[in-house]
Amino acid sequence: MVLDECHINCSLKCSALAYALENMDPSYEVIAFIDADAKPHSTWLRELVAPLSDPAIGVSTGNRWYLPVNASLGSLVRYFWNAGAIVQVWYNGLAWGGSMALRRATIDKLGIIAAMRKSFVDDGVVVLQTKAAGLRAQFVPTVIVPNREDISIASFAPWSARQLVAARSSGSGWFMVLFHAYSIGVCVFVPPVLLLIGFAFENRNLLNLGIVLITLYWIVVVLSTLGIEAGMQRVFQRNGVTASWLGIRAVLYYFPAAVLSHLVYFIALIDASFRRKLSWRGIEYSVSSEDKVSMVQYRPYVEGRCESKSLV
Repeated sequence: MVLDECHINCSLKCSALAYALENMDPSYEVIAFIDADAKPHSTWLRELVAPLSDPAIGVSTGNRWYLPVNASLGSLVRYFWNAGAIVQVWYNGLAWGGSMALRRATIDKLGIIAAMRKSFVDDGVVVLQTKAAGLRAQFVPTVIVPNREDISIASFAPWSARQLVAARSSGSGWFMVLFHAYSIGVCVFVPPVLLLIGFAFENRNLLNLGIVLITLYWIVVVLSTLGIEAGMQRVFQRNGVTASWLGIRAVLYYFPAAVLSHLVYFIALIDASFRRKLSWRGIEYSVSSEDKVSMVQYRPYVEGRCESKSLV
């Protein structure tokens, strides 16, 4: 399908999805969503749809897991960011639109098409609508899709800010994002403060406590991420996906990237908390203080070039 007319009070993705859902043959019982850059394995669809046989499940979902080919510092920073995000998605019963399925009856009954036309992200509005109806999201680990894209630190910072603006604008899980950031902030900043106080006042107990807490936190960060990586490797091997990427370069960058990911995360969170304009795939959006979305500049695709037109 080709989108004839985009709505300016939602993202272009939501506008396109709403159009496709509205014009789809009503005989289809289940609708599956997958990002264009995702590479599903042969049984992806069957495993994604299976949980929907339970009427208590409103949406089934997977996620993405980064397998950076070049293992650059920027790619590894995003890898650690995603490792934290994927746990939040699972624990808080959220969904990820790049690997997601709903019953058509659920979409129609809950007015998800109309809600998408007022939203910046598709998955956030799906979670809000399904939870309001007493339905839950089912996380399916086997439909996590690999992503081998690389990214620089300079590109990752605005990318992560956009992800957080999306969470804020949808309202889905934003409180937990803030709570998660606050908890990490305590773990990251309190031990060094204790260390400095102990050093300044020659208090050996505080000095030792600060050293122990700093050491324990970063050991837990690295080991827990490696534990998730081991689980992802088993999933991908089961799905016939080559997932080996932890070479010498990745090992050298692993711990520095873990530390840097925290810094970038806090900067992106502060940015997202106050940001009112952002760009997604070259299209400019405005997000008001009430988290209402407006497309302010649209660049329709024309083969070989992009045309731009202002909508305000």
